[in-house]
Amino acid sequence: NVMPELEEKGHYLFKGKVLISNGEREVIKDTVEMEKFLSYYAENKLAELGLETDLKFMIYSKKTTNTLYRRKRPDGLQPINTNIPGHYITVGVEGPFESIKALYDVGFGQNTGTGNGLLWEVTMWWYQ
Repeated sequence: NVMPELEEKGHYLFKGKVLISNGEREVIKDTVEMEKFLSYYAENKLAELGLETDLKFMIYSKKTTNTLYRRKRPDGLQPINTNIPGHYITVGVEGPFESIKALYDVGFGQNTGTGNGLLWEVTMWWYQ
């Protein structure tokens, strides 16, 4: 299914699975550190795209989760099942629309190729 287009507004609320680690393959569990690393990964992606990097992340809820990922073996035999740790989060994001839209399109956090980082917008009538 195609993700719905993001509409321009001042603040967004997203939900989904993300992988946020410290580069040492350790999944970060502290909320403030998670927000810091989300900003760090967003800045790197946005700088590569030539977009503004001034975003603010606020994690409202998080729950530890794992994503089952089947990767190919170099010898072509039976695929290897790998559990990728991460978090199911609800996160608020503020910043320039084009930058938020780019992250919405390419993914938040790390390891977006395994489906982590695909967040969808939470829409509620009282939220707008």
